[in-house]
Amino acid sequence: MRSAFDRFLKVANKLGFTCEDDEGYAVHAEIGEGEEYVGVLGHIDVVDIQNIGEWETEPFSMTIKNNKIFGRGVNDDKGPLIAVLYAAKILNDMNVKWKRRVRIIAGGAEETTWECMEHYFKNHEQPILGFSPDGNFPI
Repeated sequence: MRSAFDRFLKVANKLGFTCEDDEGYAVHAEIGEGEEYVGVLGHIDVVDIQNIGEWETEPFSMTIKNNKIFGRGVNDDKGPLIAVLYAAKILNDMNVKWKRRVRIIAGGAEETTWECMEHYFKNHEQPILGFSPDGNFPI
């Protein structure tokens, strides 16, 4: 989990986000201005691997095949989180006037205990509103 958090933070920092690590439970990347923030809640952990013999590609490496990306978490939920990072960066580069901050929060235990978000919101302010790009409907 640590390496996934570090990779997320590295990408977000490079894109100009202000980042924070929540003691290994979650990380966030924030952009924009304002007192309140819109939360984008996602996760970086993946379900335990089952039926590894049924994979046609290496599950722990990203593979592009026939213009599709394969690998653990590319749809649930690493890919959508990265898409949101880039979407917010593009809006910022277009000089969008932020009325609120946008905080992209990536947890590390959504697939198991959800303790990542319980810990996060005990130590951080709540968003004014939010959404999740998780699941079968990524951005």
